[in-house]
Amino acid sequence: MGLGNNASGGTWLQIKEGKFQLKTGDNTFTEYNCLSGKITNLYLAEKEWEGETYKVVNITVADEGGRYNFSVNLSGSLGRATLYKICNANLNEEMEFAPTTDRENPKRQSMFIKQFGVNVKNKWTKDNPGDMPPLESTTFKGKTIYDSSAQEEYLIKYLEEHVIPKVKQNKVETTAPQPAYTSSSSDNDEIDGGTDDELPF
Repeated sequence: MGLGNNASGGTWLQIKEGKFQLKTGDNTFTEYNCLSGKITNLYLAEKEWEGETYKVVNITVADEGGRYNFSVNLSGSLGRATLYKICNANLNEEMEFAPTTDRENPKRQSMFIKQFGVNVKNKWTKDNPGDMPPLESTTFKGKTIYDSSAQEEYLIKYLEEHVIPKVKQNKVETTAPQPAYTSSSSDNDEIDGGTDDELPF
């Protein structure tokens, strides 16, 4: 299934409770387990959620069946899981995105990505961080506060230098008609389910 508008065209999806959701009316959605195709666009943006501003990455996935877009919070568990795998994938080939959620903590979402029937692994892990900066922490009033700013800046730079130039080379002709209801990025009412307590390494 290639699901199908941002600057590169397409229909906006949101990810909620481990599913892709396609808005089909004012308060109605159709859920999908996965989305497949080539990434044809990826760019950084800012979005406001409950009075706070977050950095998000907007991703366009397309195949002959359509062009679809979704956003992930750069600092959320879903965003890290998605982007760490994208950075380790063959960017000029199709991939399948399948969101998932923790049954014990629904706000903690993740993403499986498959290529050629095999799960793509994270490019950076706790045991193999590579050049990814370590998570910084400070103590304030007896509580440990974690700061992932250095990791986020590293990820942004990596995306700009190694990912975005490659995905912009992907050209996909779509033939499917657009859905009757076309949403926009502003319809997405969550940012990775808000904040989560899963820390990067």
